[in-house]
Amino acid sequence: MKKLFSIIVVLFVSLSVNAQKIRFTEMNQNVFKHDNVRGFQYLHENTYDGFYNWIGNAKITFDTILPNTIESLYAELAHKANLLGGNSFRVNSSDIHSYGKNKFIEVSIYYLNRENYDENRAHFISNSVYIFGFLSYHEKIPGYRVTVNEEKLLVKELQYYVYDLPNKMQMNIKLYNGVGHTELTITGDNRSKAHYIKFNLIQRTFAKGIIREHKWSFGEFLIRIMDRHDLVLNSLD
Repeated sequence: MKKLFSIIVVLFVSLSVNAQKIRFTEMNQNVFKHDNVRGFQYLHENTYDGFYNWIGNAKITFDTILPNTIESLYAELAHKANLLGGNSFRVNSSDIHSYGKNKFIEVSIYYLNRENYDENRAHFISNSVYIFGFLSYHEKIPGYRVTVNEEKLLVKELQYYVYDLPNKMQMNIKLYNGVGHTELTITGDNRSKAHYIKFNLIQRTFAKGIIREHKWSFGEFLIRIMDRHDLVLNSLD
């Protein structure tokens, strides 16, 4: 470990011709820099402040949201945070819906002690199920046509639904792709982490639907920048 001496306060990272930038707006001049840092996890608001050190603040700005924009920005942020000795983050504010170049995400970067990873992760034990829309804009469909326990739901782009699934209760999610559907069943577990459900429709001769999960830290990133809607299920409520 060595002291992090002079750091340029403003660091620009150009990601593409779409005016995507990550700008470090404030840096901690007195923090010790850890080398060979890996990983990038969301730092829970309730994690004890003696477990981590603040590295700095960054602002992400962008205009057009292409299908890979949000994921590539997140990956680049994680990479730059690691280089500065950071391995965790929090979202402070965001607006990804403004017109043109006014879209932004503001985050704080931290170094979380490796021996305290489990304490931080324990705060994310939850029976919440997050169902995410497309991370860009649909061109040919209004959104993902889904049923949750046979109740119809249209999941539009850049928004998500959340439902707290009671312990041992089941949630069946079906993604319709025109001629059929793909499905996933989740069982509520009070000792488990939340579920961050994502969809993908692959257009071939016949459309194919895929249901998977975002990695948990990226999921926590998304729920703080996308539009939230509470899911009401008559079959369970």
